[in-house]
Amino acid sequence: MTAALSTYYSQQAARQHRAVVFWFPENKASLELVEQQLQKLQAVFVHQVANFRTLLGTEHTLLYYRLDTSWNANALVGLTGTLQGAGLLLIALDQETADIPSLQHWQGSFPSEQTFHCRSSKELVQWLQGWPIQQTAAQAPRPFIANHMQRQALKQLQQLEGRQALVLYAPRGRGKTATLAHWLGMPYPFTRRFICAPSKLQAAPLLAKAPDAIFLPPDQLATHGFNKQDLLLIDEAATLPMPGQNAALTFPGCLVLATTTEGYEYAGRGFIIRFVHVLKEHFPSLYTIYLEQPMRWQQGDALERANNLAFGLYPNDQVHTSIRPPESHATEATGTVEYVFSHCHKYSHAERFAIFRLLVEAHYQTSPNDIQRLLDDPSQRLLVQWQVTTDTKQVLGVTWLSAEGPIEKSLASSVARGKRRLPGQLLPQAYAYYGKSPALAALRHLRVVRIAVASKYQGFGYGSAALAAITKWAQKHGFDALGTSFGISPELLSFWDKNNWFPVRVGHKPDPASRLPSAIFVHPLTAYSRTELLRLRQYLHCELAFRQHSKTLPAHVSKQLLAAIHQTPMPDKARQRRWQELGSAFAQGELNFLDYLPWLTAALTFNWNKVTSSPHLHVLQSAVESGGDLSVLANTIQLKGKKEALSTLRTICTSLHQQV
Repeated sequence: MTAALSTYYSQQAARQHRAVVFWFPENKASLELVEQQLQKLQAVFVHQVANFRTLLGTEHTLLYYRLDTSWNANALVGLTGTLQGAGLLLIALDQETADIPSLQHWQGSFPSEQTFHCRSSKELVQWLQGWPIQQTAAQAPRPFIANHMQRQALKQLQQLEGRQALVLYAPRGRGKTATLAHWLGMPYPFTRRFICAPSKLQAAPLLAKAPDAIFLPPDQLATHGFNKQDLLLIDEAATLPMPGQNAALTFPGCLVLATTTEGYEYAGRGFIIRFVHVLKEHFPSLYTIYLEQPMRWQQGDALERANNLAFGLYPNDQVHTSIRPPESHATEATGTVEYVFSHCHKYSHAERFAIFRLLVEAHYQTSPNDIQRLLDDPSQRLLVQWQVTTDTKQVLGVTWLSAEGPIEKSLASSVARGKRRLPGQLLPQAYAYYGKSPALAALRHLRVVRIAVASKYQGFGYGSAALAAITKWAQKHGFDALGTSFGISPELLSFWDKNNWFPVRVGHKPDPASRLPSAIFVHPLTAYSRTELLRLRQYLHCELAFRQHSKTLPAHVSKQLLAAIHQTPMPDKARQRRWQELGSAFAQGELNFLDYLPWLTAALTFNWNKVTSSPHLHVLQSAVESGGDLSVLANTIQLKGKKEALSTLRTICTSLHQQV
C-alpha cells in the first residue's frame, strides 16, 4: 500500500495538484500514532481551528481534517484554498461519518483515480516519515512570476492616482495577495499608504513589501483622518462592517479593494455584486480586475474541481454580469413545467449540481454549509421547477424550504426571554423573542429560505407560481403559516406584497454584503395563525412610524413597507400596552435596545403615562437622538462606554415601567 500511496502522490505532485487521502483509522491507538507524526510535520489540524477564517490568506502544504469530531463544509472549502500544489489533504473518517450524505456528495465529485483510500495506519505513518524530503521543493520560497492576468492587474494598479477606486476579485488561490504585495513593492506616488485587513496576521504579506505602510483594523477606518494623497488598500473587503464600508466610500484618496469571491461566509460574491454599484456613485473613476488563473496550484486540480462541483461555486458569471450587465434575453419556458417537492439527497449528482449552481448564482451568500444542511437535515425540502421537453430536462426554478417549529412551551419561554437561541428555527425564535409571542412559536411554520428562477425565465410569473404551489403543499401537510426573511430591496418588497404576503418584522442592522436590513414576511394558513400574525403586523405598523431616529431604514423603503401593511392605526391604549410590555422586557435584559427604541420614541411623543415628567427625561431623549448608538449616548451623557450606557438605560426603564 505504501508504494501505491507513493505512486498516487507522485502523480499529483508532478502536476502541481493537491493530493486527497481518505484514511480509515483501525482504532484509537492507530489514530494517535498517525496524529503524532502529523504534529511532527506541523500539519494544520483543521478540526481544531476555532475560526478557520483566521488562516485564510496563508499557505500550507499539509492539512489534516478529522471528520468524526466536526464536519464544516465552509471550513473545508476555505482552508483547502490555502493548500499549495503538491500539498496533501488528509481526511480521517469512520464508517458512520462516511455515510453522511453531504460528505458522500463531496466525495462523489472526485474522479475515482484522483483520490486515495488508506486503511493501513502503519503504512500511512511510514509514508509520512518521508514527507519532509518530498516537500522540500514545495516549502522553498517561490519567487513571484506574474502570469498574463497579473501583469494586466499590475499595469492597471501602477496607473492609479488621485481619487480613483479599483476592485480586485478572484476565487481563492489565484495570487491576489501576491499580486498586491508585488505592487506595493514598486515605486508609488502616494504620501501615505494604509493597509486594512481582518487581522494584522492576514495583512503580513502586504506589510512585508510595504514597511512604510500603516496597518488599520476595520473598526478604525471610520475614525481615522485621511487626505487626498493617501492610498487605502483593503484586503478581504467583504468582511468590512457597515461603518468601514461607509468610510471607504468617502475616502478622499486612492482606494483599492480586494476580495475573495469564495470566502468569509461567501459574502465576497455579494460584496462585488452590490458594492461595485455603490462605488460608482462615489468615485469618478472605478476599475475592476478579475484573476482567473490558479497560482497556488495548476489548472485541472481535482480538489478545486470537486469543491466547485459539489457546492456550485463556479463560475463567477453572476459577479461579472453584475459589473457589466449583458443585454437581456428573457424567454418563456417551452414544454411542460413540473413541480417536484423532495429532499435534496434524492436527486442525482448531476441534478444537484444544476440545482446548487442556480441557488449560488441567484443568492449572493449561499455557502457550502447551506448545501451541507440541504443534504443532511431532514427538515429541509426543495421545490424544483423542471422545464421538461421531449429531449431535455432543465432546472427552471428552485425554492429551498425549511420546516420550523413547534417549539415546546418551556423552551419557547426561554427563547422569549433571550436565554436560548435555537439553530434552524428562525421564524419561531423571531416570534418568541422579538414579537414576544410564544404562542406563535408553538405552531408549525414552513420558511422559504431561498427562491430562485433562472435569469432567462424571469418575468413570466414562475416565482409567483412556485409560491402558489408551496401554499397548497403546506396546507396539505398541516403547516400553520408560511414565512420568509430577506434583504428589503424595493423589488423584493413588491414581489412578496403582490403575492399577498405581509411584513411582521424589520431588522435594524444592515447586512454588510447587501447593505440592506432584513424583513420577515408571512402568509398565514389557519385562522389562529392569521389572528396572531396580524397582531404582529399591527405592532410593526406602529413601530415604523417611529423608526426615523434609528437611521437604519431608508425613507423610501419605510414608505413602501407601510403601504404593504394595509393597516389602520392601533388604538392608543393598545400601543401603550405594547410599550409597557417591551419596556419591561428591555429593563429585564430580555430585549435589545433597538427594538425598544421606536416605542420609547412613541412614548415621549405622546407623553404616555407622563413620561416627559421623568427625572431622567434628558437621558431618555438623548437615547432617542442617538439613534440607538450606545457609544454616542455614552459620550452625550458622559458615561464610560456602551456597557455603562446600556446598564443606565435598563435601570431607568426598570423604574419607569414599574410605575406604569
